[in-house]
Amino acid sequence: MQIRCLIFMTTALVFPNLASASWEWWPCSSHVYRSGKPLNSFKQWVNQPVPRRPPIVPKTDVSLPVLVIGAGPAGLAAMRQLKLNGVSFEAVERSNAVGGIYSLTSATSPAYDNLEMKTSKRTTEYPDFPMPDAWPDYISREQAAQYLSNYAGRFALNRHIRFHSKVLTITKTDHNTWLATFVDELTGQQSTKEYRGFVSAKGAFSTDTISYPTRLWNEAVAGGIEVCHSATYRNNQPYEKKRTLVFGFGNSGADIVAQVSEVASETYLAVRGGAAWVVPLYVPLTPWTRGAPADVFAERRWPVPRFVERWGYRAIQRLTVGDPTSYGFPEPDHDILDTVPVSNPLVPDLIRKGKIAVKSTILRIDGKRVTFTDPEDEALEIDAMIFATGYKGQDFPFLSSEYVDVHNPNFHLAFHTFHPTEPGIFILPELHAAAGVWPIYFYQAEAVAAFLAAEQNGSPRVAKFNRLRGGIPIDLKGDRFSKRDKFHVDHLIAKDRFHELANWFGGGE
Repeated sequence: MQIRCLIFMTTALVFPNLASASWEWWPCSSHVYRSGKPLNSFKQWVNQPVPRRPPIVPKTDVSLPVLVIGAGPAGLAAMRQLKLNGVSFEAVERSNAVGGIYSLTSATSPAYDNLEMKTSKRTTEYPDFPMPDAWPDYISREQAAQYLSNYAGRFALNRHIRFHSKVLTITKTDHNTWLATFVDELTGQQSTKEYRGFVSAKGAFSTDTISYPTRLWNEAVAGGIEVCHSATYRNNQPYEKKRTLVFGFGNSGADIVAQVSEVASETYLAVRGGAAWVVPLYVPLTPWTRGAPADVFAERRWPVPRFVERWGYRAIQRLTVGDPTSYGFPEPDHDILDTVPVSNPLVPDLIRKGKIAVKSTILRIDGKRVTFTDPEDEALEIDAMIFATGYKGQDFPFLSSEYVDVHNPNFHLAFHTFHPTEPGIFILPELHAAAGVWPIYFYQAEAVAAFLAAEQNGSPRVAKFNRLRGGIPIDLKGDRFSKRDKFHVDHLIAKDRFHELANWFGGGE
């Protein structure tokens, strides 16, 4: 295999056109395939030439059920679609209720008190279950948990879920099925069962998957500073009358620094890397009205060139929130549509009022003294520090990395969902968009269920999909989020592509 890869790489360097003509389909491992530039439409993807060396994809055992891992927004969407398509399934959930990170009883949820969603209810609700009109545009964690619980009840999904059940391992058998081992987290009892395949909907945000700069964390702990990660932050009470520093300015960091500033004696915000664009929650339609939620407004794609659209969004941002440099941030190193923005216009106001002081990236921590990379930022003496530094991302501790390694840049899931060679592995990753992602999960799960139903029905389109699934990927970004990873998608494009794939499995064009 190594010799073949060396030959191919040499050929690509000497005869680049020849390498391109071969569609770069020479595998360098059993699950990684080199691929070309993503294709822009479903029609292009499904009509691409079949590779000369397509992956060998076996059939799944349709007599067995499918396992759904997780009962959060993605898991519930998967259950709903599997049930609609007549695909037998079972589900497991570690906590005692549905809802994922929004569950009020989940021990691993990173959701803090007074959490308010930053996407509006109209872009967040499932297509088949509208949120109540009486609810606010931006719902609370409690309302999100209630909505997801109501969804599970409305479509009788709870009967399929085994709660307090954690997946320990999933291994492939000699006859292309999957053996899952579980542990009951109440009794410690283990059990094993065989499945046709599994849908991982476990999510990426958990107190188990936090990420932080290890050196700075250790320096803070050694200096006697009270330290926590945003995943374990619950409310601002522990920070009353304390000099507090929040490190990181994503949406969680923005919420937390605003809450802490209400009670802390001094509140500081240290940014990581380039500054983020802060955008409004509402776009005024006239000077006298609050207008539409920003993500609802952004769904109205205007038939104008890309540069005009970007100019328009920058103009709205400047008029409603203001130039980032006007409230202490450096000039952003990216355009307004290149990454997911921060939806908390309260923070700039608090900065202007002197409630929050902005600092550059942390250089080091000596005792309780923090110094910064910008020499013009004076060092601080602080009492407490909150690392709003994100999460490690997708991980699958129950599965060997030989099957799934989303951190490998050469590994890709077809439609961000289907394994390139294993028809029983489906991943509903933690996608990110400038609108609610629950509808994306809904259509993503629709495509998964349509594939499984088509395989049960003996559709010839399954064989064609299997020949193409490891090849040139389809584009789900458009011109959005070029500065972020492949899991940051344009929600309108993503929903369309998933729905087109599901319709094609069902016999449509």
